[in-house]
Amino acid sequence: MLKEAYEFEETRVLIDQYPDGTPTESGAQLPTRANILAQLGGWLVAGAQPGDVLVFVFAGHGCQ
Repeated sequence: MLKEAYEFEETRVLIDQYPDGTPTESGAQLPTRANILAQLGGWLVAGAQPGDVLVFVFAGHGCQ
């Protein structure tokens, strides 16, 4: 939706399983604290310019 409706150039999603229930193969995709912080501190802000819009959505159902 962000790419199509708002013309965002790139999006990234951290997930622990696909909609069909299949677990992800890559540990880098898991929504762990370390992976979330790495994405926030690296990819999300790297190269940000004045006027850019950065979006972070967190849905932590049952997180600790």
